[in-house]
Amino acid sequence: MYFRSTLFIFLLTCLSLLCSCNQEKSSNKQPVKTEKSIKDAPLQQKERSSKSSKIDAEQLARARYIIENSPMDLVKNAKSEEKYKMLCTTCHGSKGGLGIGGAPDLTKSKATLEENVAQIYFGRGLMSPYKGVLKEPEIVAMAKYVESLRK
Repeated sequence: MYFRSTLFIFLLTCLSLLCSCNQEKSSNKQPVKTEKSIKDAPLQQKERSSKSSKIDAEQLARARYIIENSPMDLVKNAKSEEKYKMLCTTCHGSKGGLGIGGAPDLTKSKATLEENVAQIYFGRGLMSPYKGVLKEPEIVAMAKYVESLRK
């Protein structure tokens, strides 16, 4: 039973990575400039920035807000280790140092709690955003768990 659920999670993660790769490839195509695409250009740029390699000030501000407004009892009861194993081990490994698909070594990370929350919430690079998958207190708990993986 455990093998089946692990395999299922692995396949879902692979599918997620493939979808995000296809989205990046399709977003590299030059769109035809229409009145609507010109009007929506700032929004499209903002959406792309969430997948860029840097965390911007707006994302850090949102992460600070999430941290400050997440009830600590919900953060503590979020079962972050289980969620990490379910969602993150495919790329980061169970101890954070696997590095599949360019995933950073979490054991050597120097990212702050805010940066970790922003990255989990908005996604970055090939990492999918978890803002619709996890609740905000769960995201804070995951970021704290990631900090605990450091050597």
